[in-house]
Amino acid sequence: MRWLVTIAAVTVVTAGCGRLRDKEPTTNEKWHGELWLDAGSAEFHGKVLRDGGYDYSQCRTCHGADLDGGIAGVACASCHTEGAAGCTLCHAQPPATGAHLKHLDGGALGRAVTCETCHTVPTSGLFSVGHLDTTPGAEVPFADGGIAYTKGAVPRYDAGKCSNAYCHGATLADGGNTTPTWTGGSAEVACGTCHSVPLSGHFTDPCSACHGDVVDSNRNIINPTLHINGVADVRYGP
Repeated sequence: MRWLVTIAAVTVVTAGCGRLRDKEPTTNEKWHGELWLDAGSAEFHGKVLRDGGYDYSQCRTCHGADLDGGIAGVACASCHTEGAAGCTLCHAQPPATGAHLKHLDGGALGRAVTCETCHTVPTSGLFSVGHLDTTPGAEVPFADGGIAYTKGAVPRYDAGKCSNAYCHGATLADGGNTTPTWTGGSAEVACGTCHSVPLSGHFTDPCSACHGDVVDSNRNIINPTLHINGVADVRYGP
């Protein structure tokens, strides 16, 4: 009788962990299903983790308390080099969405805008206020004292748009688009969007007549470190 109960229990466990099939399944298929590593599937492990609130407790059962392999012998770090709580677990570093790359490669600022300039970056783990918390979507509180606050500007990010930010003309006059859309592309920050051309109260073109260290006669920024830096850099002459 005891033997029959044991057989029944094994049958239940086997049926619960995998599906009957003609061939012996791989380890990954046996425990997670065939689409566990398919990024295009709803069963992709990243999406399953996200939908479950990034609860790693079940993962640790087989992959170890630190997700460094455990009895499964597979560590998160084998693919995610920063580990289970690294930035690249959920997105690229830097993310390629919207205007991230333009901000982070320097762009018109001539220097990289760090993640901390706009976002609250967690110091440990995945969860903190402003990052993977109960408020959905990207939160952009802007760092106190950062460039967006220069000259008394009070920046905001709402519904995919930045507004009242120094770096997009909040303290200047007559800009054509001082509330750029994050996903709008390069046209959102063309010359004349943050301030009028020429700037109100200024002499007529060319800008290079007074700001030759910053811009050339064709309005190309030739020294981004002197552009959107909080001061007016003036050099008269050619």
